[in-house]
Amino acid sequence: MLIIKPFTWKENKKDYKYILKHLRKIDKLEIELSYSDVGSWIQDKHQRYRYIGYNDGIPVLLYGLYTKRHEWGNIIWCIGTDDIKKCAYSFVRKSKGQLKEWKKYGDMWNFVLSENTESIRWLTTVGACWKESVSINHHHWVRFSIKGGK
Repeated sequence: MLIIKPFTWKENKKDYKYILKHLRKIDKLEIELSYSDVGSWIQDKHQRYRYIGYNDGIPVLLYGLYTKRHEWGNIIWCIGTDDIKKCAYSFVRKSKGQLKEWKKYGDMWNFVLSENTESIRWLTTVGACWKESVSINHHHWVRFSIKGGK
């Protein structure tokens, strides 16, 4: 059963390290192509809403809302282990509720690698609209957005 809890560095550092060690290959690639140090990014002061998910007591995902405003809105993100597949239905259901809550902060967006089919399927299910795509260093990224508001 998937349990979602607020993430704090002090309480969840060990579980964060577990997730990084067991990241899905595609999440690891996206991080390597996007950020030099994911730990610093997750601890950034604009990471106001971060959550960690446990399936049967095992950490399987981290997600959050980066609230430093960009012209497209706030940045949403999610990383996980391969074990997220074991609780995919529950995660979709719970993340829909979380995203509904976050809509009050405005539009949300990010990029995802085009080969990240599991994330694309999840994002489409929770209401993402697909925008332009870009190629950077031989990798094809697609921008998505989720409309904010009430």
